Amino acid sequence: MAGQPIDIDHKCAKCGACAAVCPVYQSTGRESHTARGKLHLFANNTSFSSAYFNDLLAKCLQCGACDDICPRHLQPAALIRAWRQRQPFAEDPHGLIKLCSRKVLASPRLQESGAWSLRRLAAGLPATSGLRKRLDLIIPDLIGRSELPMARPPADAASLAYFPGCLAGHLYKEIQAATALLAGRCGYRLTTPKEHTCCGLACHAGGSSAEARRLAEKNIKAFAQSSGPILTSCASCTSHLMDYPSLFSHEPDMLRQARAFAERIVEFSTFFVEQQGLHGLQRQEAVFYHHPCHLRFGPCRVSSAPGRLLSHINGCAPLSLPPHCCGQGGLFHLTNPEISRDIFNRALQPLLELSAETVVTTCSGCLLQWQQGTARAQGLPIAEHLAVFLAKASRD
Repeated sequence: MAGQPIDIDHKCAKCGACAAVCPVYQSTGRESHTARGKLHLFANNTSFSSAYFNDLLAKCLQCGACDDICPRHLQPAALIRAWRQRQPFAEDPHGLIKLCSRKVLASPRLQESGAWSLRRLAAGLPATSGLRKRLDLIIPDLIGRSELPMARPPADAASLAYFPGCLAGHLYKEIQAATALLAGRCGYRLTTPKEHTCCGLACHAGGSSAEARRLAEKNIKAFAQSSGPILTSCASCTSHLMDYPSLFSHEPDMLRQARAFAERIVEFSTFFVEQQGLHGLQRQEAVFYHHPCHLRFGPCRVSSAPGRLLSHINGCAPLSLPPHCCGQGGLFHLTNPEISRDIFNRALQPLLELSAETVVTTCSGCLLQWQQGTARAQGLPIAEHLAVFLAKASRD
C-alpha cells in the first residue's frame, strides 16, 4: 500500500450520513473530521509524511457509527486504521504517547507493576493531598473506597471462563470481584487462564496490526484449554474479541481458531439477564445506563439486555436518553483531550436534567471517562460499572 493512493473516494456517495453521526464532527464542525472528508482528502494522497494528515487520522474515535450508517458499506473506520498503519512514526504528532500506551497495554507485567506503584503512592499521600485526589479521580479503586466481599460460589458451581480485560484485571479489580460475586450467585465459578493478555483493541485501532494479531493469537491459545462460553465484562473487549476473525483473513488455520473463539464470547448483560440468581435485588436509586458505542455498533449489537438487567432490581428507577458517545475512544482522549472533553460534556448536559444518582456502563473506557468527567464538579452523579452496581444491590 505504501506510496499508492487508496482508490476509494469515487465510491463515496458524499451523502453526509457519516457527518450526522460523527461525534468528532459534531464537536469541531470541520468537514475534514468526517469520514466523508477523510475519504476525499486521502483518496489521491501518496505520501503520509505530513503531520497535518497524520493529525487528521488521529481525529477519529473508531466508534463505528460511520461504518454502521454508510449506505455503501465502505467501512471508513477500517480504512482509517489501514491509513494509520502506513503513517511514519517520526511524522506522527501523537506517536510517542500512542506507542507507550500500546506497549503498556500489551504487557500484563507492566500493567501490574504500574498499578502497584500507583497504589503505593496513593496510600502514602495525606488524605488532603491534591495528587492523591488526582489519582483517585483517574482510578478510584486506587484508594479502595468501596470494597466488595470475596465471591463464595457453591461447592457444585460450574466453571465459567472469564475475560476480565485490562482495567478489571489490573487497575480496577472491583469489577472483577463484582463479576465473580454475581456469577457465584448464579452457580458459577469464574476461571481465567494466566496466559491471557490485553484484547489488543488499542493496537488494532492505532494501526499496529502485527501487535494486534500477536495479542489475539495469545488469547485464543490461552482460552483453548477450556470449553463453553467466555464471559466478558468490558464492552470494548467484547466487540474486539468477537471481531478476531477479521485479523486472520489470510491465515486459514488461525482464522478457524479465531472463529471458534469468537463464537464463545458472551457479553456481560446478555449473560446475566437470563440468570435467575439475580432476580429480586434491592437498590433504591435513580440510575442512568450509558450505552457504549462498541455495544451499539460492530459485531456485538446488544441493546435491551442492560435495561432488562436493571429492571431486576427492586426500587431501581432506570432513566432513559438517546445514546451518545462519551468521547473516550481508547487512546483518543489522550491525543485529543479537548475534543474528548467536549464530546463528553455533550453527553452529560441532557443527563443533568434527569437527576440521576448513578451512571452505570459496561465499557472500561466509558467508565473512566464518566468517572473523571463527573468528578470534576460537585453534585453530579457517580459512575460505576454495571457489575459493581449489581453486586452492591445483591449485598444490600
